[in-house]
Amino acid sequence: MCFSATASFTAAAVLLVQGLATLKLVKQKRAFFLFALIPFFFAIQQLSEGLIWTRFNQALPIDGFALIAAFLFLMFAFLVWPIMIPLSLWRAEEVKWRKKVLFWFAIGGFLWILYLILTVPHYSVSIQNRGNSIGYSIDYFTEPGLSFMRATYLSLLLIPIFFSSLRYMWIFGITTLVSAMIAYYFYETTFTSVWCFLAAILSMVLYSILKANIKCEHNCHS
Repeated sequence: MCFSATASFTAAAVLLVQGLATLKLVKQKRAFFLFALIPFFFAIQQLSEGLIWTRFNQALPIDGFALIAAFLFLMFAFLVWPIMIPLSLWRAEEVKWRKKVLFWFAIGGFLWILYLILTVPHYSVSIQNRGNSIGYSIDYFTEPGLSFMRATYLSLLLIPIFFSSLRYMWIFGITTLVSAMIAYYFYETTFTSVWCFLAAILSMVLYSILKANIKCEHNCHS
């Protein structure tokens, strides 16, 4: 498996097209609007990483340009997704008890973002080309005793998916969980980069999931 500027730019282009198709699909179902934005956001994230790859490919220094691209990538990874996923699910949920649970996950995502904004700016960030993927090193997440933060992060992203009553959303949840396990096992030092790439590709199944749910609203009676 090889990751590169080409892979990131191609993924960004495909996700952009997918995002347009998903937006068109949900234009009559506003509760799914946030889901339709997910491919767009992943497209921006992959574009930013593609820009970083161009610096490595040209043997250019990691200057302000690369750091801005890295900041954009990490902003989506650590600030956008922990609130976007539970909030999207909460907005689309119609079962009352599930909606309440998802609401509290969304609150948890908001508190996570607030906490990081107040603490992480005091830590340094570095970028390394580690063969087939990019390593983002943030001092904050490597300090001893902060493993619970990584567990909290993964919980905010993964657990809410399994509380959704949307048809076939569990497929997205399982594949995303498996992709996280694969990324951690084979690419532990570059987990953030690799998992975001895999999750971006998997997000394309959201179109089929939303289409199935919209269709079911007209045809299903259970």
